Amino acid sequence: MKEKNSNRSIVIVLRKTSQEKTDRVLDLLRQVYVPKGFDLQLTIEEGSRAKAYNSGMQKVEADIRFFIDDSIANLDQDIFVALSRHFESVPNLGLLGLIGSEIPIDGDLQNAKSLYGSYIQLDGDDSYSVLTKNAIFEQNVQAVDGSFIGLRGDVDVKFDESIGDFFIGAAMCIKVKQKGFLTVVPMQSEPLACFDSPCVYMEDESTEDEYDHQRQRFRNSYEMDYLPLVSILIPAYNQPEYFRQAMDSAIKQDYPNVEILIGDDSDNDEVQKIAEQYMRSYRHVKYDRHGKSLGVHGWKNMHKLLQDSHGEFVQFLLHDDLIYPSKISRMMECFQSDLNDEIAFVTSSRDNIDAEGNKTDRPRSPFVPAGDEILSSKLVGQKIMTWGSNFIGELTTVLIRKSDLWQESLNEYRVGYYYGVQDRSMWDVSTFLELGRKNANVIFIQDCLSAYRSHSRQNLADPQMRVTLVLDWISLIFLSYGNRSFLENAESFKFALSDYLFVVRYNLLPDITDSMNSPEFDRYRRIQTAFDNDDLNAVVPEILDYIRENTIDSNASRDLTPIGKIF
Repeated sequence: MKEKNSNRSIVIVLRKTSQEKTDRVLDLLRQVYVPKGFDLQLTIEEGSRAKAYNSGMQKVEADIRFFIDDSIANLDQDIFVALSRHFESVPNLGLLGLIGSEIPIDGDLQNAKSLYGSYIQLDGDDSYSVLTKNAIFEQNVQAVDGSFIGLRGDVDVKFDESIGDFFIGAAMCIKVKQKGFLTVVPMQSEPLACFDSPCVYMEDESTEDEYDHQRQRFRNSYEMDYLPLVSILIPAYNQPEYFRQAMDSAIKQDYPNVEILIGDDSDNDEVQKIAEQYMRSYRHVKYDRHGKSLGVHGWKNMHKLLQDSHGEFVQFLLHDDLIYPSKISRMMECFQSDLNDEIAFVTSSRDNIDAEGNKTDRPRSPFVPAGDEILSSKLVGQKIMTWGSNFIGELTTVLIRKSDLWQESLNEYRVGYYYGVQDRSMWDVSTFLELGRKNANVIFIQDCLSAYRSHSRQNLADPQMRVTLVLDWISLIFLSYGNRSFLENAESFKFALSDYLFVVRYNLLPDITDSMNSPEFDRYRRIQTAFDNDDLNAVVPEILDYIRENTIDSNASRDLTPIGKIF
């Protein structure tokens, strides 16, 4: 080894499986460069990877530790110089590997969808590699292959040695994350190492049975650690027969790491009696009775549930809707592979059911993808605004990363909030637009994974609620154009506004008459009259006043008054 003066240390723990292979690695190590300012030391351990790593950690102290197999067939001379730079430049870096991925729901690393790094297997004159993406600088991952691992010196991780060689890298990554550190795969323009055996991401028929056996052991030991907690939030209000069906659908989820929170706005104890039955059988069910409606048609109930939840992800379940057993697991597969946090939310097709739970022929969406699709959030927002239609679904339909609902200026999580304005009726569309302007993509799963119930006692059966919905939707159009999100020019804004007001008159509010009396309806009537008279300029002050009345954070949006100048 070509050493230089140093005052810090790098220790290499080499796992020995045969003398011939170990001698080969020792020859390679004599040729590598030592990073400036470091001493490089070596210790050799035998046994399984877990045993060798645990034993090596107990014997050495260092600023950086590398755990390597004697399966290494070639090494770049600058490998330790290059990798040590990552530890020095990323303060919260805990572990790095040469190849890594997400941990799929079932723990099967060979089915990982987001695989980064480089792994070259040499076999005589032949070489084999895994199809991967190249990391840009440092790529965050959830698991790495265990044949070459770098570990921050002050991070101690110990684990059950029975976990097996295939999943030791994934187990170490989980332990490192629990201590608050990152796991990354560095950018590699050329492979930094080559090996003479397959990595965990390569299928090998000779070890297939042992791989499956170890995968099950890994899953049994670590499943609740690598699968993020999902909070199922059920805002309830009377209608105990629907609530029971919603609870059954929540309990039947095949995703194992969930909590179910119930907020009860009911004016009787019927929902409470049902909730208590579930709590006796399921420890992850929590219930909170408010004794009355908290207000705003259930929004305050939903808001309280969101604040009380502990999950990294949020699944709203309106008490008259249903979620199918694989909904959360299917959607979490998408989030698990989203290592760059680019997904705004995941949605799917959904069924429409009637009051008795029977599927109806009435479609719930003007858009159903030909297969599972990744859509740009910008395109989704544009289509919502210009079609005047929520083709994404209700809040029950989607799965959301909770952190994306955080509003820094309000110091709390919010739904139904868009550019500083809290809407009062359709918390789904405003939430989707808010998430879409912060994240690049939306995943749309073709299969029906939930059911929306249409019945005479839901909020939108109330004409007053529908009038409020119309005002809220027009507000979203104004906010989108005013902030140049989704509606980026005057032509698209005019089209969205005119088309929506036309549809409202004949589809959404055909049964509302002038006999209705409320400030919201008076405002809607003035807007519709101005539209019928082709006087869109008169619409502007009405909507701007409505937006001001519902603004929570005026700093979150541009000044919208210039909108009036385009008419």
